[in-house]
Amino acid sequence: MLALLLILIPVIGGLIALFIKNESTVKGFSLLVSLLTLAIALCGIYSNQTSQLHYDVSWMPDFNSRFTLGLDGLSKILSLLTTISLPVIITATYKNTYANAGKFYGLMFLCQAGMLGVFLSMDALLFYFFWELALIPAYFLCSIWGGEKTHTGYIQILYLYVRWFAVNARCHFINLF
Repeated sequence: MLALLLILIPVIGGLIALFIKNESTVKGFSLLVSLLTLAIALCGIYSNQTSQLHYDVSWMPDFNSRFTLGLDGLSKILSLLTTISLPVIITATYKNTYANAGKFYGLMFLCQAGMLGVFLSMDALLFYFFWELALIPAYFLCSIWGGEKTHTGYIQILYLYVRWFAVNARCHFINLF
């Protein structure tokens, strides 16, 4: 259940942050949600009960795919690093002003939820879903708040899509033989 909470809290927090208009309110709310996510990750690090660290339900039975999340081994470390980074980012940029701050922090949370999903997923189709969920907010963050050289961000995201397509094509090609 902790693995599911690690993804749900940033998603819900991000969706709420999208609709907050006041910049100081959205900054405080974002810091609170990011610290809550960090607390859940710390609970997952120190928990030894596998029932709390895994979540498994049927997702797409036609494709033999399950919504399986797990917090084990390397995923514990990567999830902890991901949840540490967002409070640090919010604290470091607390004095900056952003146009549409609610959208900025909402997209940051959706990107964090996608990255946590990538680290926690234990199914290939679920991994792909979370990979895309992490890239789409990153694209909008780069294009809207990226600064003068935003075309570099576009090129990097395009490169990620092309590379992912190549990996998928190779996997499908291997499965044919």
